[in-house]
Amino acid sequence: MKNLILSMALMSLSFVAFSQTRESIKMVKGENLDFKIEKIITNSTDTMVYFYWGFQNQKYSSITDIGSFMFYKKEDLKLFVNGLKQISEKEKGVDFQLSIGKFGTMQLYDFSNEIYITEKSGKYTTISKKKVSDIVTEIEKYIDLLIY
Repeated sequence: MKNLILSMALMSLSFVAFSQTRESIKMVKGENLDFKIEKIITNSTDTMVYFYWGFQNQKYSSITDIGSFMFYKKEDLKLFVNGLKQISEKEKGVDFQLSIGKFGTMQLYDFSNEIYITEKSGKYTTISKKKVSDIVTEIEKYIDLLIY
């Protein structure tokens, strides 16, 4: 009987020790690009802020296949934004490819005014060069919300 009570007490204690709270707060929702910046608070003390942009993989039109970029560090998001700026300034008729670190690539083809953005798994989408200025301006307003 003693062993049963002791084991039940240990089990209930282990459930209490592993309980966590997690709160998710959407801080920003993009208007020019469908991104979000979200804050996750775990156990009321640990805080993480990240930028997330999900997109339909343009390789497929009949199935849903979502690609995404997620940045936790300001430097990584700045690399993404600076890449958009740099590639959007290229003239039409130029082939240009740019690495976004470990996250993927951006590419401009001589036949298009669209920027092809490919994430590390090969899923890609396009953004019109005309829209880049508005997208960059919007993201730059919020880069400092990221903690690291």
